[in-house]
Order: sequence, then C-alpha cells, then structure tokens
Amino acid sequence: GEFTRRVSFLATSGTTYQVAVDGYGGALGDIRLNGRLIELGDFLYATDFETFSQGAGEVVGTDGWRGERVNNEVQGIINGLGGSGNAAYLGFLTPTNRYAGVFRTLNFDPVAQGRPIVSFSVEVGVFDSTNDRYDIFAVSVYNRTGQYLAGIWFDNFDLKIFGVNGTSSRFETGVKFTSELLFRLEGAIDFSANTWSATYGGIPLFENKPFNVDGRKLDLGDISFEWYVDNQDPAKAGDNFLLIDNYSVSASSGFKPPVIVFQPESQTARSGDVALFSVSATGTLPLKYQWFLDGNALAGQTNSFLFLFDIQSKDAGSYTVAVRNSSGTLTSAPATLTISQASAVPIQIGIKL
Repeated sequence: GEFTRRVSFLATSGTTYQVAVDGYGGALGDIRLNGRLIELGDFLYATDFETFSQGAGEVVGTDGWRGERVNNEVQGIINGLGGSGNAAYLGFLTPTNRYAGVFRTLNFDPVAQGRPIVSFSVEVGVFDSTNDRYDIFAVSVYNRTGQYLAGIWFDNFDLKIFGVNGTSSRFETGVKFTSELLFRLEGAIDFSANTWSATYGGIPLFENKPFNVDGRKLDLGDISFEWYVDNQDPAKAGDNFLLIDNYSVSASSGFKPPVIVFQPESQTARSGDVALFSVSATGTLPLKYQWFLDGNALAGQTNSFLFLFDIQSKDAGSYTVAVRNSSGTLTSAPATLTISQASAVPIQIGIKL
C-alpha cells in the first residue's frame, strides 16, 4: 500500500526488463509498476536528483544546473518525503536577494526543430513558514535570450495558484494548493500557436491560454524554479521552501492523444480493507483523469490512481477511468472490485460457577 520513488532509463524496443526491489518481502508480495513512455526523439531532459549529492548548495553546478542570484544556503538536495530518495529544495534559509532561482539550460528552438509542442512534468510542494512570513514560489519559462515568457506562481500567503503569461499579466486559476505535500505539475506549451495548458495534481489550472502576451521570441531557454520574497528586505524572508522532484521535459511534432499503456486491474478485497486502482497512460501533457464507478463520476477522483479506504459493499462494482488531453479522451477497460466478507470465527466462552 505504499509508493516508492520513480526510476527512469532508456529502453530498447523488443527488450524485456526486470525491476528488482531490494528488501521487499523477500520473494513474496505484489509490486505494482506504473510507467509513462517517452519516445527518445521527444526527450529533452529528465532527473530524479538521485545522482546529486545531499547537502546545501548541491543543485547548482551538478548536471548542468545553474543559479540566478542564489546563495548556496538556499538551494540543495535533501532526502524527500517518507524516505523517497533525493529531492531538490529552494528556500528556507535567508537569501541575499528578494529573488532566487535554479534552472537547467535547455536551449531548444521548438518551431525550428519541427517539435513545437513542449511538455513538462515535475513534482512540486511548498513547505510552510514557521516565522509567519510567506513568499511566492514559481515555475517559470524563459526564452533563449533570457527573457521571461510565462510561469505558474504558488502564493504561500493565501495558497492560491496563479498563471502568468507576461511580465505584467497575471490571472487566477481558481485552484489552491496544499502545503507540505508534493503534487505533480504538468503542462504543455504550443510554441507555434502561442498557447499553453497545465494541471496540478490532476486538476486543470487552465487550458489553451495565451502563453506570452509581450510579443517576445518564442523559443525555450530554460524552465526555472524560483523564490520571490514578499518583504522588501530579503533578511525578512519566510523560512518556507519549495521541494522539487521527478522533473522531465519533452518535445513533439504535434499533440498526441492519450494511449493507455497499463489498464486498471480487477481485484477482490474484504470489507474494511484498502483498494488501489491505477492506470498508466502516455500522450501530450497535461493528461487529465476522471474515475467512474458503474458509469458515475467519482467526485474529486482526478489522479492516475484511485485509493479507496475502508471499503464496504457499496464500493463494489465496475471502475473505469477516462484519460483526456487536448487531442481527445480515452476510457479504460473496466476493472471490477469484488467485496468478500471475512469468515466468521466461532468463539467459545466458558463460565465457571
């Protein structure tokens, strides 16, 4: 019932791969693998930060990562949530400027290269302040000359998520984030049409919004992770910080409809148990999910997995998930949840008079 971290590797068509998990129940137990396929020609960059050394200052200077107005103390590598391995952080300690950013140069011209659709995926989480000062964290896109194009802002004061499509153009998404947890941020930028879409934790933030309204050159220099101190004095910054993990960027020649790689699987469980359904799909990001029970949409169930806690007879039935992106919608094969009743164990009670 637990998740481990992701792994990534280059795969060769027609080759069978085995994944060994050390220390997991010896030769026993079930291990569920959930994967997303990226065509090699689409691949631009990916990291799970596992090859980075832990400690302050260990992001900048590793694997081509750079910093902008960032002192070593405010960026580094730590052990992620629940012992899940390395993750990058930005923030926490006192910065030397009101702005600090870390990024990995991509230097890609999507239109000229014939791959105008750029997709990105990253797990991000804002961890709260303990000093009652709250700042803004952002995932921002810059062109190859260093000009700001667009971004997604996480305001730690009111937990609102904003879209930004220019140096002075900001709009509310209507979505709030939950602090202290990692959620997957996914987006797709159409550099030829100057539009983009994004989801956060499977929830749409915006769809086909103008990407940059400033008329700037539309190519890809980098995607930057940023900290904007709310106070005019950087010494009065919040000790909040941004956690970053499992970051990837790809590009394609056009929007690709969803393809389900692994279908949800039927299962049998007892009353009171936990059930987990999952689906693995590929296609142009962001992918949006909606789970159904017997054809009825399940409110709030918009991730690639579906957790059911303390299941009862009412939860039995046929589960499907619809996977959607800008190119279409695909519904999975049904997976049946069967509830088995626990066998009654007779109890003998002896009374001695």
